[in-house]
Amino acid sequence: MMRKIVVIFLIAAVFASVYFIYEEWLSKKVADKSALDIPELTLWEINYVKNVHGVPVWSLKVKSAVKAESTGILRGEGVGLTVFKKGTPWAHLKAEKGEADIKKGRFRVWGHVVITAQDGNCTLMAQEMEYDEKSRRIYSNREVEFTCDDLILHGKGVVMDLNKKSIKIEGLVSALLE
Repeated sequence: MMRKIVVIFLIAAVFASVYFIYEEWLSKKVADKSALDIPELTLWEINYVKNVHGVPVWSLKVKSAVKAESTGILRGEGVGLTVFKKGTPWAHLKAEKGEADIKKGRFRVWGHVVITAQDGNCTLMAQEMEYDEKSRRIYSNREVEFTCDDLILHGKGVVMDLNKKSIKIEGLVSALLE
């Protein structure tokens, strides 16, 4: 009887030792993980709308995206952003790729960026642009082309203020009237 108790005690001690060694190894392994090892959330066909008091402020559509869990930043492809003024679509933005920091209300897009006014007669194109929700401004420091009816303006940089409904082409500006 005493021999059975000793054997059971030894088996329990071995299992306890193995368990504590495993727990220590596992905690060390988790602590050694880099930011690249943290799993991310992959999303498809996103349609994300921000409303204030039931009125849309912007609508973000993305074909596919990855959301980094550590930062909350959404990076995607096939980006479309509609900016609303008083609940009505005001401007549409399309780009190959982009990233959105939803918490800060900042969006950056690149790759054949095209912004079209709701009425469709004015277009702004660049390789990269940013939108800040607080200031309601779209801006870029890259080469831009602004087309409105028969007027085509080229420059380096742009600031589009959605509150004032104004656009400022920066740098050396050239104009073409067709």
